[in-house]
Amino acid sequence: MIVLLMVLTMAATIGFFWVLLRFLRTITARLESVGTGDKSALGQINNSVIGVEGHTSFIRPEVTKINNGLKSAKGGLEAIDGGLVAIAGAALAQERYR
Repeated sequence: MIVLLMVLTMAATIGFFWVLLRFLRTITARLESVGTGDKSALGQINNSVIGVEGHTSFIRPEVTKINNGLKSAKGGLEAIDGGLVAIAGAALAQERYR
């Protein structure tokens, strides 16, 4: 009985490693087919990313300019807000609003 269980265990172990080896070979073959040459999926993605970088290279300096303009506008709006708060405070301080 023990010999039969040992043989079955060895057969199951060999079967497991055989399936694992086939699985890893399939994955390796698929990865090699994806990553070779300019016509491959990775080559096409690389070419597309390079194209997008070329088309969007002007955005960074323009965004910096816009951001600086918005910072100036923020300062102006904060000054207006302070003025409106002062006006509202002065209006509330008048006798007829009490």
